[in-house]
Amino acid sequence: MVSQINKKNAVNFLRSTTVKSLASIAVLSTLSAGIAEAANFTTFTDRADWEAAVGSFSEEDFNDFTTEVSFEQSSLDVGDFTLVGLGSRSFGRNFIDVPPAQFSVFNIDGTPNVNALAFFSDATRLDFDSPITAFGADFAAISNGFFTTEFVIGSDAIDIPDTPLGFFGFVSDMSFSEILFQGTGDGFSFDNVVYGQVSTPEPASILGLLAFGAIGGSMLKRK
Repeated sequence: MVSQINKKNAVNFLRSTTVKSLASIAVLSTLSAGIAEAANFTTFTDRADWEAAVGSFSEEDFNDFTTEVSFEQSSLDVGDFTLVGLGSRSFGRNFIDVPPAQFSVFNIDGTPNVNALAFFSDATRLDFDSPITAFGADFAAISNGFFTTEFVIGSDAIDIPDTPLGFFGFVSDMSFSEILFQGTGDGFSFDNVVYGQVSTPEPASILGLLAFGAIGGSMLKRK
């Protein structure tokens, strides 16, 4: 009789613990989904600081291009990522600009670079073959006056500081594979693109560990 009572209590305990544990996971999953909607970005205007923060990274300098190639209303694969020209017009922009530059202010280091446009829906996008968490490049004539540009990553946007000529980059705490250059009629150039994957735990992973930790603690306490 005692054995049957102990078995019944054990079954009830397991059922109760399982239900509560699943409920805890559901709540934490919901919180995780909410956190995943917005990423946190750390921005850099110094290339050396960006490289120190990222560690290992890849670079594309477009120096393999010897003739000008357009991606106006089309796409151009340059290796680890693809340049995409969006919209119905680009005003003679969205192409690999081989020296001499179309505009002298677009010259960065005397080598081929990307001549791009960010004009509302007529935007420029970078599609990466694999997810990354860090991006940077040397920019010229971007957000340098009345016209402005921002980086759009998913549902998040990063405002570009006034950098007529200089490096700008960022590190995200969440992976992404697309960067949209969107602006108000801003023509600019960029070169020496750097990108990589920084090893940082994602919020979902952290919450997952907390969930199992809570379950384990609950079971030990009941035991």
